[in-house]
Amino acid sequence: MGSASSVFSGGLTAVRRRFIPATLAMAVGLATALAACSEGAGGGDPTAAPSAAATTAIPDSPAPRPAGARCAGELVAGTQVRFPTAGGTSVAGVVLGTGRTAVLLFHQTRADVCQLAWYGNDLVKAGYQVLLVDFTGDGASDRGSATPADDVVAAAAFMHGRGVSRVVLVGASKGAIAVVGAAPRVTPPVLAVVSLSPPVRFAGVDGMAAAAGIRVPILYAAARSDGQFPADAQQLHDATPAAPSRALVLVDGTFHGVGLLRNVPLVRRSVDTVLATVAAP
Repeated sequence: MGSASSVFSGGLTAVRRRFIPATLAMAVGLATALAACSEGAGGGDPTAAPSAAATTAIPDSPAPRPAGARCAGELVAGTQVRFPTAGGTSVAGVVLGTGRTAVLLFHQTRADVCQLAWYGNDLVKAGYQVLLVDFTGDGASDRGSATPADDVVAAAAFMHGRGVSRVVLVGASKGAIAVVGAAPRVTPPVLAVVSLSPPVRFAGVDGMAAAAGIRVPILYAAARSDGQFPADAQQLHDATPAAPSRALVLVDGTFHGVGLLRNVPLVRRSVDTVLATVAAP
C-alpha cells in the first residue's frame, strides 16, 4: 500500500537610452513592449510554445505491487485486494473462488501468499472461497506496526464486509500464532481455527493469553522433532477451553507449518475433517 511546482519568472528589461531620433525611439519602445509580453507573467501569445517549466510532467503515484507476483500462474483466477490494518497501513491479498464459506490462509515467516496458493486452489475445487494474505511487511503489503494477529482480524473484517459471514482461519507457524491471537477478537466469531506449528509467543502476539479466550473449535498440530513447537502446541492446546472443541495432532518427523499440511496425510485429513464438520462449503 509526488508533486511538482513551477515557478514562472520574467519581467521587463530596462532600456536606457540617450538621445535617439523619434522614429528609432518608437521602434525600441515597440520591441520592449513585445519582450514584456513574451517574458512577463499574465500575458503573451496564446499560440507560443510554453516554457520547459510549464510542461514538466507530474509523475503518477506508482501502482501497488500485486500480491503473489512470483506465482501469478497459480493465482490467475484470483482477484487482487487491499484492505486496512492496524496502524493505518494496508495489507495485500488475493481472493479465490466464490463459495459461501471463506477459508483465510496465513503464511509463515519470510514468505507470502504464494506459500499457500496450492492449498487455496485445492479448497476452491472443494467449493470454498479463499483469501490469501501477505502479512504486514511481507510480500506486497505495507510495512507498519500491525501485529500478525491484527492482520488476521483485519482480513476477517474485510471478508465480512464482502458479505461472507462463514469464515475459517488457517495459519502456519507465524500464521499459526496469528490465528490464535486473532480468534477471540473476530466478530462475528469464526467457525473454526487451524494452527499448524504455532509458537507460544511471536511478533507481539501472546498466544497463551489469547488461547484462554478462544470459544470456537480449534485444531493444533506439530511434529514431535520440530524443536520447541510440539511443546508450544501442547501448551496452547492445554490453555484453550475444552468447549466447544479442541484437538491436538502430534506426528513423527520434523515437518513444520505448511510442510505438515502438504506432506503428512494425517494432518491433511485432520484439517479436512474440521472443515467438513463445522465449516462445510
